[in-house]
Amino acid sequence: MVLLFLWLLLTVSPVQAQAACTFPAQTLNLTDWKETLPTGSSGSPTEIKQPALATFTVDPYFKVNATCDGVQFRAPTDGVTTSGSSYPRSELREMANNGTTDASWSRTSGYHSMYIDQKITAVPQGKQHIVAGQIHDSNDDVIVIRLEGNLLFVDHNGTNGPTLETNYVLGTRFNVRFEATNGVINIYYNGQLKDTYTPPSTSGYFFKAGAYTQSNCSTESSNGATCSPANYGEVIIYNVSVDHQTGNVPVPTLIAAGAPTNTPSVFSTVTPLATITPASTYAPVPTSLVCDQ
Repeated sequence: MVLLFLWLLLTVSPVQAQAACTFPAQTLNLTDWKETLPTGSSGSPTEIKQPALATFTVDPYFKVNATCDGVQFRAPTDGVTTSGSSYPRSELREMANNGTTDASWSRTSGYHSMYIDQKITAVPQGKQHIVAGQIHDSNDDVIVIRLEGNLLFVDHNGTNGPTLETNYVLGTRFNVRFEATNGVINIYYNGQLKDTYTPPSTSGYFFKAGAYTQSNCSTESSNGATCSPANYGEVIIYNVSVDHQTGNVPVPTLIAAGAPTNTPSVFSTVTPLATITPASTYAPVPTSLVCDQ
């Protein structure tokens, strides 16, 4: 009986594993996302929304990777762009209500975070730039993770922010967490706080994740490269999770460094029974001793 069970386990499991990695939505939770592809007509790229997204894949732009543990996002330099951009993308856009409406939130109200476990696997041959994760508002990008050559850094709407890696090697896996709380945006890289930023805009925010190639046929030509489907930017995402809370959020945030934020601890607000007046005035706790600011 034991031998029969082992035989069934060995013979059935590969089939089940293969069946479970047919679509990106079987690898990532895409309930509240839509996918924008580098295909379609000029200024009007193809968008895949729920419920179609649950059973959608297209090679090579949006598919499960060869090891069945991540999703490949690829945007070639000759790809179709949106009307508001000169660059192609294979990118998820945050949605709400099971993918039926566009997400839109404010950095001054509640708590909002996105965690991405990913690696950048390709950049264009000429202009070697790509964006891999961002917060956007109703008009423009607010803050993004950007790679230019070997320099991986945080970008504040076109202005260089903190450096994450000076010599990033393509294919190196890393995680990043965008966190909007108490009116500011924090960026964590591999579990370490790297940036705290207060953008000029406050609302209309949403998250994006995937491959946003920062080159096109014109820029590739000016950099001595040929624009073609074989010249692309690419990102593999192993996990992406979003968390929104409307109530009070504990400070410091008690979420393990670099961990997904879709299962936060819930803390209730405590109302004191009486007002206590301290007898003495104490010096504030040094900020170096406060965790996860």
